[in-house]
Amino acid sequence: MFDIVNCADQIEVDNSDRLTLKEFRTLSYYYLAEISFIEKNIDEAIKLINAAYRIADIQYIPELLYLKYTMQHYKENELLNEIYNTISSNNLKFSKQSLDISFTEVNLYKYLVTCFDNERVIFENLFNHTLNTIFSSKKKAYHLYFNMAISSNKISTAISLFEKVLEFKDDIEDTKLVIETYKNLAELNITQNHLFIRYFNEYVNLFIKNKVIPEVSDITTFVKGIKFYSDKKDLNKGLSLCDTISLSLKNLNGELEYEELIISYWYCNLYYSLKQNKKAIEYANNTINIINKYKEKQKTRSFIDEKGITTISSQMEQIKKSISSRVPVNVDHKYGRNDIIKVKYIDGAEVRNKFKKLEADIMAERCIIIE
Repeated sequence: MFDIVNCADQIEVDNSDRLTLKEFRTLSYYYLAEISFIEKNIDEAIKLINAAYRIADIQYIPELLYLKYTMQHYKENELLNEIYNTISSNNLKFSKQSLDISFTEVNLYKYLVTCFDNERVIFENLFNHTLNTIFSSKKKAYHLYFNMAISSNKISTAISLFEKVLEFKDDIEDTKLVIETYKNLAELNITQNHLFIRYFNEYVNLFIKNKVIPEVSDITTFVKGIKFYSDKKDLNKGLSLCDTISLSLKNLNGELEYEELIISYWYCNLYYSLKQNKKAIEYANNTINIINKYKEKQKTRSFIDEKGITTISSQMEQIKKSISSRVPVNVDHKYGRNDIIKVKYIDGAEVRNKFKKLEADIMAERCIIIE
């Protein structure tokens, strides 16, 4: 096949030819690569494309790169198919050894996720073999989708897999699995408000209905929901969520007391915004007491790092100080909605914006007008 390329060296090209010698050689490598690809000699095809790439004019580079991508993708799929064939034709069972390279359930989910992302036909084959042969129908399809979602490193893939679980929700007897699915979908969609709150509300409804014994992950998810409603100025809804998670934590007899401080922190902030000063001070003191208690015991922190603890403690002290020195909102001066004002928040931050943008925070006494 290389004769046509080698002969190109001997061709005399003058200005009347439509192709330059370099173009002719590039095109020769290109067609030889396509022939090798058709013959499924992928390594040789990629080698020829690389040869064309090295000499090609810039205008030909995109197509050469595209062809190389297509070939490499095909090669990857061939390897995925080989993984499936190795597992199915040898009727592999999970290894009793726990070596990283062993055929284990963890590694199997990794193969399934990769096939799901890249080659759905191979995925369906491997998925059905896993379900019917490896697990002998002892697991349901939704179990596999859930475990695949947990093992996925890509947010978009995990979301797709958790949504596959919900396709079976009417058939799932394990309510905890459904609750965990909604919780994970809420967490994964945290930047998409409409999706976050949709999945979060489903999660909370099931959490309440099934009287779930909370874990640390439940606290962190509730906190995100509380913050969502706080940002939307729906303070009573935020308090309702605080009540829900706080009530469930009482059943643990203080087992997660340290983690509860973040709920106490939010109680304080929400009551402060609602001008319920007595309650705000009560929860500010409670938050500070929890921090001091576990600081002395040198407890290992979970999801709140040292910087976060310092910030929370500082904000609680600022709220207490602000309440003790609170003055009524100045109503003598009437501001137009588009008047530019400057305010100072309880954490010391200063913000300049239109009155209409800051009015809610001013009325809630989260900040005061300074100019």
